[in-house]
Amino acid sequence: MGSREPARLVGREAERRRLEALLGEARNGDGGCLLMVGDPGVGKTSLLEGAVVAARGLSVSQVTCCDVESAMPYAALQRLVGAMKGHLPALPSSHREALTVALGHGEGPPPQRALVALAVLGLVAAASEEEPWLLAVDDAHLLDAESAEVLGIVGRRLGAESVALLVASRPHQATHAAFAGIDAVTVDPLGPDAATELLRGLVEGPLDADVARAVVRDTAGNPLALCEVAREWDGHGLTRLTLAGSPGPVGDQLERHFSALAGSLSPDAQTWLLVAAAESSGDLAVIRAAASALDAAPGAEAEVERAGLVRIREAAHLRHPLARAAIYGAASDSDRRDVHGALRDYYARVGRRDLSVQHAAAASAGPDDAIAGALRELAEDAAQRGAQVTRARLLASAAALSARPAARASCLIDAAQAAVSSGHPHLALELIADVDSATLDAVASARLLIVTTRCALFLSSLANADEVIAEVLDAADAVAGEAPGLERTLLLFAFELLQVTLAPGVLARLEGFGARLRAARDPGDDAWGLVLAAIAAFILDDYAEAVPALERARIALENLDDAALIDTSSYLVVPALGLWDADGAVAMLERAASSARRLGALRELDAILWTHSTVEMSRGCPSAARRLLVQVEGIRQALGYAEVLAVNPAVLAWTGVPRAHIEPMEAVLDGMGFGGVVRISRAHCAVADIAAGEYAAALPVLLEVLDTPFLQASLPQLSDAVEAAVRSDRPEVARRLADHLAAHADACGRPWARALAARAAALVTDGPDAEPLYAEAIASIDATGLTGEQGRTRLLYGEWLRRRGRRLDAARELTRAHEILTECGATVFAERARRELAAAGMAAPRRGPRNPREDLTAREAAIAALAAKGRTNAEIGARLFISANTVDYHLRKVFRKMGVTSRRQLADALADQGADGT
Repeated sequence: MGSREPARLVGREAERRRLEALLGEARNGDGGCLLMVGDPGVGKTSLLEGAVVAARGLSVSQVTCCDVESAMPYAALQRLVGAMKGHLPALPSSHREALTVALGHGEGPPPQRALVALAVLGLVAAASEEEPWLLAVDDAHLLDAESAEVLGIVGRRLGAESVALLVASRPHQATHAAFAGIDAVTVDPLGPDAATELLRGLVEGPLDADVARAVVRDTAGNPLALCEVAREWDGHGLTRLTLAGSPGPVGDQLERHFSALAGSLSPDAQTWLLVAAAESSGDLAVIRAAASALDAAPGAEAEVERAGLVRIREAAHLRHPLARAAIYGAASDSDRRDVHGALRDYYARVGRRDLSVQHAAAASAGPDDAIAGALRELAEDAAQRGAQVTRARLLASAAALSARPAARASCLIDAAQAAVSSGHPHLALELIADVDSATLDAVASARLLIVTTRCALFLSSLANADEVIAEVLDAADAVAGEAPGLERTLLLFAFELLQVTLAPGVLARLEGFGARLRAARDPGDDAWGLVLAAIAAFILDDYAEAVPALERARIALENLDDAALIDTSSYLVVPALGLWDADGAVAMLERAASSARRLGALRELDAILWTHSTVEMSRGCPSAARRLLVQVEGIRQALGYAEVLAVNPAVLAWTGVPRAHIEPMEAVLDGMGFGGVVRISRAHCAVADIAAGEYAAALPVLLEVLDTPFLQASLPQLSDAVEAAVRSDRPEVARRLADHLAAHADACGRPWARALAARAAALVTDGPDAEPLYAEAIASIDATGLTGEQGRTRLLYGEWLRRRGRRLDAARELTRAHEILTECGATVFAERARRELAAAGMAAPRRGPRNPREDLTAREAAIAALAAKGRTNAEIGARLFISANTVDYHLRKVFRKMGVTSRRQLADALADQGADGT
């Protein structure tokens, strides 16, 4: 028999160099993450073990994942960072609480995975202040979902820490998704020369070249398969085998080879081996106890080890993952259930309810409501630790064991809801595919519809929005008498869908939609009931009559606690914007974003920041919108999205991007069902046309928007359409729209509405009577934070002054307009101000020396703005979901670029250069 272990792994020089570089980066405080992916037996584990051996000067934490832990939330993470628990006091209290709850060591609200990830990032950063670390994870395809996602976020955020995270996995979709965006190395089978060299080094005795080539060909260069060949045959044996044309344990034969080896053992040894295969943790105490309970003889363990199928040290290690699969798969169903029954009883005795229930499920021969109930309890325990994916999988197991169809369907719907809420719509769709809709009552059908539609929203596949909204409204009708709370949820959901899609069929019958909202059986007098009433009033009533309902809803939303505020983000700003209160809308969005950051609700934060960017465009401030989109891109990078670029077409329009470049984006968005974004884009492209003096092109687009109004989304276009109508010589249209705008201003009394109403009145007024209206508009708009509108109002006033021959007065207003519009990033209007100054015989202010801020990256600019406000590195890191070390790294670069040496100097420099906050 040949050599039992390879003395070395040849043909892996490139991989070893990459691992050495990773370790070197960790030693130098520039850590990172590397994912190694390859089929079984290609040498991933050998490479990982080699990195552990080579990690001189680094502390090492190494875990090998196993099946039994894959359904235990945060199981691998608990083992991986356990040695660092002494650094927990260094974490902010909210991070420390999140991590201890997730790991099952404390009590508190269920933490979001991103908050757990930020806590782990802080923990490893604190540990690495004392010494560099290597965190090594083998068999990562068996990671529990929560550990995988947390480690993925940590891996994407490592950079300025003395930490190397090394992950080895088989090709696996969930692992690929969790570690998306991380440097990856594919570990391929060895090439012919390297594989031949390895085989010759392993096999005892001379080996003919043709025989070696035949073995390498049959094994496809798989190193483990070559090792198995060398275990069984020397050079002479391989020659005889090859000449006889008999396949050895290579390629597809390898698993059958392991099965045959196991089948040659005594019955007691086979029992011991099956227990080891079912108890994948390798815990010898567990295996021995279960094997003894199944009457396996004491000598069975030694027989298995002599056969070379298991290596027994501090734990039992099967020779290869294929050996585990072969042994377990070859056993009869009855034998497998007996083994799991023994493991169930053992874990029950030692108080491990979670493992006992899982083995009980595996031991069940059919539906068992008692075990299904126990699995549901485990699922709720997982939910309390923020482990929604694990909850979904446990509920799916409970469904499989539920005897009653209704209970089975309920479990699957709950599981799908947990999956989609944690960002796994494909898993949710797989789960609900098994629901028998014929068994559902009206309430269950409505819950299923919500989950299905949430998945469609997540996957951007709502092209059939009219049909979907109709189904949601029908579901609301069906549950109205039985479940009024669910009816209200469905009606608000229908409104959310309408905002996203602007379904044309619903818009065409908007009054009918509003009437259905108003007809809710029991809307309630809480925030959600008041929002429902406000939306109905906004649709059905005259604006002045709707204002009180909008005001009540705005106040109720403002008084919600932080967690509830996040949950209402889809309609949070509807009442405020309906009242022309953009500043109030921004304040609520900032509070919601702050809450989402504190709780680690990154997906919700993504949506909140995107909404905030559209509100900033309503305020005419593209630079603020761009800063928000940069934050969105950082969130998407942290979450591992394949596409991190966050593009708001409205921002592009205001910064001078040609319409021909924006229209293809609109077509794609329209096809995905995002009619709301398309409408906003087209309106802002029309505004860009106004800036360029293309009034005839802008007016039809704006009138089309106003002819099919959609609540607060159409209000700012009233003023734009007045300007386009005046300059297109359509005075009757302009006066009608100006009167409408004045009615809004009278009803709500907000400065934004009063300013735009006065500006519109000035535009339609001839002669000197327009001047006090411009003055009123400027005074009103200056009382708001609508920077872009401040610039546009002064621009229009300056143009009016120039046309009346008051060059010096015009130059003053136009110069100030140019400054404001340049500062807020409204490129198209700043250019118009420059043209007007030139027409007045004045030059636009000369550009001064290059602003050092322009050399800052988006990440550096965000950190600089926060540091200038006095935020600590830890606070900045929590806001941007990076470690304090990474903040320090970027801040040192900011200091160097800005030519400062302290935060006070940085604040002064940013103030001098007109920086605005993040």
